Amino acid sequence: MKNKTMIFLASWFVLSAAWAGDDARQDKIARILEAQGLEQTFQQQLERSNTSARDVGESVYRTFLLKNAGPDGKANPLLEGIFRSYLERSARLFSARELVNSYASYYGLGMSDADLDAVLAYYTSSVGRRDTASSQAAMAGFSDTMAAEGEKRLNASIGRLMFELKAATAR
Repeated sequence: MKNKTMIFLASWFVLSAAWAGDDARQDKIARILEAQGLEQTFQQQLERSNTSARDVGESVYRTFLLKNAGPDGKANPLLEGIFRSYLERSARLFSARELVNSYASYYGLGMSDADLDAVLAYYTSSVGRRDTASSQAAMAGFSDTMAAEGEKRLNASIGRLMFELKAATAR
């Protein structure tokens, strides 16, 4: 009985140390991601994504209305409500916090604690803070550019799809 107790206590001690080390590592990763401004960056991305989803939704909705307008051509409150519900659903697919938490579970997998310490030191230094600010500004401009180009390409693709569908049904 004494041996089993000793084995249990030794196992518990080893596991407790591992869990404590894991908690310390997760805390370090959380501080790195905070210093990187990841939640703000993800929030910017979500806002742009929501704008894009709204724009695509409005385009689809307008197309639907043109093809399925009622006999009087007036707005349909039921359809407007359905469209507003779509906008609300698409605006809250993810939160920035959810994205950070998911990202954190993968961050640093191939890095030692010493590596993480060095990364944290960098991002909390003055040059690291400037790097973070620069990255966030670049991401905002990059996102705007890609959203505009993406919308242009998507519209062209949808236009081609509509053309091909019309051609196929006209045969």
